[in-house]
Amino acid sequence: VVGVLLFEAAFGFMRSYLMLHATNIIDMRLAKRTFAHLLSLPIDYFETSTAGMVVRHMQQVTAIRNFLTGNLFFTALDATALVIFIPLLFSYSVKLGVVVIVFSALMALVVVLMVKPFNLRLQALYNAEGVRQSMLVETIHGMRTVKSLAIEPKQRKVWDQRSANSINMMFNVGKMSIAANTLTGLLKNLMTVAVIALGALDVFSLQLTVGALIAFQIMSGRVVGPLVQMVGLVQGYQETALAVKMLGEVMNRAPERRSSGGLRPDLKGRIELDGVTFRYPSSTIAALDRVSLDIAPGTVVGVVGRSGSGKTTFTRLIQGLYPIQEGVIRFDSVDIREI
Repeated sequence: VVGVLLFEAAFGFMRSYLMLHATNIIDMRLAKRTFAHLLSLPIDYFETSTAGMVVRHMQQVTAIRNFLTGNLFFTALDATALVIFIPLLFSYSVKLGVVVIVFSALMALVVVLMVKPFNLRLQALYNAEGVRQSMLVETIHGMRTVKSLAIEPKQRKVWDQRSANSINMMFNVGKMSIAANTLTGLLKNLMTVAVIALGALDVFSLQLTVGALIAFQIMSGRVVGPLVQMVGLVQGYQETALAVKMLGEVMNRAPERRSSGGLRPDLKGRIELDGVTFRYPSSTIAALDRVSLDIAPGTVVGVVGRSGSGKTTFTRLIQGLYPIQEGVIRFDSVDIREI
């Protein structure tokens, strides 16, 4: 019994230390990779995506980190110890070992049956929460417009509706988790009662010592522990799968083209546009249509026109923020795409 308790303490220390070390490594790599990719995205991505959704997607890094260094890490570590604990259980008592395996199989069945319905409820929750968070961020950024148009009651009504929908989805997810935890907890308690009852009979018949029964009870907890944790792991996995999908909306976007080996001319300031045409992806009308002009070095030029005439598009094209679709832009006779 003393040996089992010492092993339990040492095993608990090692799993906590390894989790702390893994958390630091994963934190650093995820933070560096995601932010670097965000900075590399083209400007049109931020113009076509709401700030709320981008923030929501980027926040999924925390959920992924917590899953990798929490339930998944502990469950995987505990599962590897099964190769030690299961043979030890059967070495104490084959009959009690079979009892533990049977109840473990029933717990595993509960986990398998809950995966699909839980995933459906969780998907609905994330969709509802994403819509709610997006509205919150957009309302904050557009508060001047909200106040100017006096649409606070309308915004409040929409927020209340979306909050109610999100909370209802969360309630459905919670009910599924409670049901699964209740079933696995019941099976675990029944297993404990069965082990103690059958073990006590073996003790009375001198087939098992009291110390061996206590040691068996401790180790049986280590065997069913990973299965009980899998209930939370299934929930965590489904949440993380959605988090990965949402983060992938950002990470799978192609970064803007950057020429690392381009020319580095000594620019004097001449800007030439030759037949430049640009059309936004969501528009069928060209913002700039076959524009040609020549701006001499040192010249002060004012660009005027009505709203939507292409003034901002023009300045962003010469900054290289938008890719040229047709025509060419030159700085001192050097194509901007070669710089």
